[in-house]
Amino acid sequence: MNSFVASFNVVAPLFILMAIGFCIKRLGLINDATIRQMDSISFRIFLPVMLLNNIIMTDLESDFDHNIIWWGTLISLFLTAFSYVLGCLFEQDRRKRSALVQCLFRNNFMLFSASLVFSVYSKSSSAYVSILPSIIIPLNNVFGVLVMMAIVKHQQSLLKTIKSIVLNPFVLASFIGFFILLIDLDLPYILRTSISDVSKIATPLLFILLGADLNRNVSKDALRDILFCISIKMIVFPALFTFIIGYLVGIRGEELLILFITVITPAAIPAQVTTSEMGGDGELAGQLIVSTTAVSMIFIFLWLSLFGMIGWL
Repeated sequence: MNSFVASFNVVAPLFILMAIGFCIKRLGLINDATIRQMDSISFRIFLPVMLLNNIIMTDLESDFDHNIIWWGTLISLFLTAFSYVLGCLFEQDRRKRSALVQCLFRNNFMLFSASLVFSVYSKSSSAYVSILPSIIIPLNNVFGVLVMMAIVKHQQSLLKTIKSIVLNPFVLASFIGFFILLIDLDLPYILRTSISDVSKIATPLLFILLGADLNRNVSKDALRDILFCISIKMIVFPALFTFIIGYLVGIRGEELLILFITVITPAAIPAQVTTSEMGGDGELAGQLIVSTTAVSMIFIFLWLSLFGMIGWL
């Protein structure tokens, strides 16, 4: 019973934020164009600044755990490869396949990681939340471009491809953050405070925007891909993770949770941007993002309850 209560206390605040966004949209206080603009601002400014803040607040000497970094990277590589294979087997239409694959392996890891880890372990900071996103998110952005080039045969010069990767806000934030750490740069108080304040905007704002986006209509034509995506992201991937990482490897506690978040979180909004800009089915990607977000809280609650009951968290 305690595990259910604890899991509910973790998920409920995030659900409330999404419910606020849903109601705001229903009341007509925000429109679709504004949601798109705020999504763009959030993923170009607020989340990268949040990532930057997490990195520069990390103590590499005491907090850096190579083992968790390697496992997180391996999981990300596995999800990308497995998603590509599943997408090729399941969806014959290349434009739809590109959207499906993008939404299978790209997730809202950055947004959910801090909230879930802090809620479960009541920590004001966590090395895993600070370092792991700075590795996985840039990797996913690179894989997102490469997957689109492979599936829809998007023609793009090598220089333009490198430019799109290097200038990605998350890649830039990670590079700047690690550079500051490596040279041990002591930022002025005003700058550190400003970065910290901006980073605090990301989590509540993005969850409210996710809730507002749940009002989007889902077409019947996309139902087959939606059900497949939900089944893989919320059941198959977590079950494989539980067997391999939890049972065979035996990772427990905060390390298990942060790695699990790389698997269970819903599809990320940048997946739709990449899909649309590189010739894929952006509309389907948007519907997959909305659908996985809508059911994610239920599955996160159930999986966390299971881990709590068996004593893994």
